[in-house]
Amino acid sequence: MNQAKDFIVFEKTIKLFQGLFNIFYWVVLIGMFLALCGMVAGIFVPLHTLQDILTAKGTNFYVTFSHSSYKIDANHIQNIKLRTLIINACILYELILAVLLFIIMQLKRIVHFARNKQPFSKSCIKHIRYLAYGVIIYSLTSGLLGNIWELLLVRTLQLSKTVISLNFNFGMMIVGFLILFLSHIFKYGAYLQEEYDSTL
Repeated sequence: MNQAKDFIVFEKTIKLFQGLFNIFYWVVLIGMFLALCGMVAGIFVPLHTLQDILTAKGTNFYVTFSHSSYKIDANHIQNIKLRTLIINACILYELILAVLLFIIMQLKRIVHFARNKQPFSKSCIKHIRYLAYGVIIYSLTSGLLGNIWELLLVRTLQLSKTVISLNFNFGMMIVGFLILFLSHIFKYGAYLQEEYDSTL
């Protein structure tokens, strides 16, 4: 009786995660589409229109990073620099979202295998390993790309002489290595199960 109840709870949990990962998947795809639209707009929209959009709510705006904030006067931004900043920001945003999309696709595949009662199959273990690589890459690239964007902004707009340090998400990196370790445990467990089945 308890096993049947546990199985029902497991099925509901799997469906919940499947729904959540589908929502995340579409949110990331929409974000990637918007970044692509931003790149196209940065390339093809006339420069005076970009300047008008920027100054619509006032001439000053703030750009904030993890450890610094800049007050920018829109009237002092040269139009060509504005176009460069928009395109660079969209490219960096697209790269971060591409890594997130890879992670979410691995999660969707893992949930698919779990729902089909194949959590210890070689394919599922492979996707767990890919998930670990994706998390490790994201922990490195998210901070690095943020630092690159800050450097581009400071240099392009000649804001100030700012010391920009490299930031990595060490907590997420540790999680990535733990997932990688778990994938090896799953692989070894699957090997032991195969050995056990072959002796029967």
